[in-house]
Amino acid sequence: MTISASEAGAPEHLFISYATEDAAAADWLTLRLTAAGYRVWCDRFKLLGGEPWPKDIDVAIKKDTFRLVHLLSRHSLHKPNPEKERELALAIGRERKIPDFLIPLNLDRLPPSELPWRLSDVNYIAFDRWAVGFGQLLRKLESIRAPRPLVNGGSIAASAYLPRNSTIPEPERVFSNCILVERTPPAIRRYRASRPIRIDDREALEAIWPFRQNDERHVLAFGAPPELAESELGFAPAGGTLWEEVDRIDGAFSRDVASELIRKAIAIRFLERGMRRGPGRDLLFVPHGVLGADRLTFVGYTGKPTHIQSGGERRLRSGTYRYRLGVSVRVRRDLADRFAVVLRPRLHITDEADKPLEPNAAFVRRKHVARSWFNHEWSLRILALRSLLQDDSGAIELSCGTGGETILLSDSLLEANVVPRINEEALLALGHAEADPPLAGEDEAEGVAALEEHAP
Repeated sequence: MTISASEAGAPEHLFISYATEDAAAADWLTLRLTAAGYRVWCDRFKLLGGEPWPKDIDVAIKKDTFRLVHLLSRHSLHKPNPEKERELALAIGRERKIPDFLIPLNLDRLPPSELPWRLSDVNYIAFDRWAVGFGQLLRKLESIRAPRPLVNGGSIAASAYLPRNSTIPEPERVFSNCILVERTPPAIRRYRASRPIRIDDREALEAIWPFRQNDERHVLAFGAPPELAESELGFAPAGGTLWEEVDRIDGAFSRDVASELIRKAIAIRFLERGMRRGPGRDLLFVPHGVLGADRLTFVGYTGKPTHIQSGGERRLRSGTYRYRLGVSVRVRRDLADRFAVVLRPRLHITDEADKPLEPNAAFVRRKHVARSWFNHEWSLRILALRSLLQDDSGAIELSCGTGGETILLSDSLLEANVVPRINEEALLALGHAEADPPLAGEDEAEGVAALEEHAP
């Protein structure tokens, strides 16, 4: 049974205040907070968690709201409703002597000079990177003991988008996005440069040699530096260690160093295959024109040849945008008794001139492209990305330098049989019902063009 805040005797809601242009961020934040157990009011989810949307917003903010979370952006600064809600929250905070009744989230990196004078002494949370900002928001809510009354918040958040028949109590073969590391070099070696390593030196080296820089002259690596680097920087051996037999190397945890070197070796292989670094350098993406007809051909999960398009164009009411297949790489050790490489498919979103979009705009378009992608579509993209790591024999053996040391990855993804299985037909029906029509002549499957295989 749901108990309202008035019945409970104390306000417990988080009220989300935002401008219409920031609706994507408001959606994301509402669902994440709900999943974390908080009761949230946002007018885009009027019945989320069984809570009816209040008819009188002022009364709801004054009586039932524990804190007002305001999405601060160039749009919300001057919109009547967000401005009114913001001013009301400031007034309540002053009246009740609650200095943080208003919690602003700065979406657009607005400098103090652009903020209203009433906000000049209000601490805000940087929210241009949503995941980082959300972590800070959770710590803030915990520090002020915000109520978390929802014990089933995750289910409530999922039900906002998923139909009731979204799963079926039957087994399903599931491919993960993880590849086990079969072999790494036993030693991590130290090298000393004859002069300080400049930023441009490091950037050039990172495209051809996996290493970790300790200070301006010393680096750690599995293998010797390329001959070009040796001639320009005069690298000389400066010791090393069997990394699995020690806890730390030059002050860093040895397993963290090994994990970093594996990840960088994988990035180099992707760069050798024609991928480029995206914004923030964590993203690698396939640029237009690198592959013939922008097509990635590989062996699918049924063992038959298939292909996908590495990108394309789509249109929203606001205009046309472009998307490219990308990946971010993580290395973990908590999935098995050894390192596992995690390939996380990404989409690099740009305008028609290939200029990356702002996070909010990119999020809306990423959701637009991938809203009907489920197991089959994501599995194909993971397999396509894995194929870029493989050599002609199908093996994934990564060079660590000029000394012959290599990293060997498994030739298959981790997989399992799980129950229940996803009812992709129901989810596809939901996605097609909500999706905007594609561009004329564009594949309605968003670039998925299996030659001989289909989802089981």
